[in-house]
Amino acid sequence: MRAGETLDAPSNLDFEQIEDGQPKDWIIQGGQSLAEYQVASSHDQPYKGDTCGMVARKPGRAFGEASGNMMQFIKASNFREKELQLSATARTSNGTAYLWLSIDVRNTPNIFQQQIITSGKWQEYHISVKVPNEATKITCGFAYFGDGKAFIDDVIMESTKH
Repeated sequence: MRAGETLDAPSNLDFEQIEDGQPKDWIIQGGQSLAEYQVASSHDQPYKGDTCGMVARKPGRAFGEASGNMMQFIKASNFREKELQLSATARTSNGTAYLWLSIDVRNTPNIFQQQIITSGKWQEYHISVKVPNEATKITCGFAYFGDGKAFIDDVIMESTKH
């Protein structure tokens, strides 16, 4: 997947597909975030299957207040005028993670919601939002800020008619 590519539908939500050690179809935030964090596929006690997604602080000195972040850009056309539900199972160690969802909307402020993740045990997290007819792009992501690791698995994105 090319950086910034918008998918027709969410992909690799179970993190079982791997390319170059990273979850296929998940974009890794660049800049300072990339310098301080690693995003990878992990076999460290996945919730389901053989792998999960992981964001981890790289060893050494941290130079900023960046977070590690992985995301997918998804076309909004299949979700317009529907209730969108994003669910994931996640855990973290020595830091705070976020399951987040952003909806780009023509001529209005974007919609943004997040769930804070602080548990070291696998737990389910949910976000629900109505997608406006003017929505152009949906971005779902997983961010981590801290000196340890955060893991995500079993992501589900589904919609229901509102």
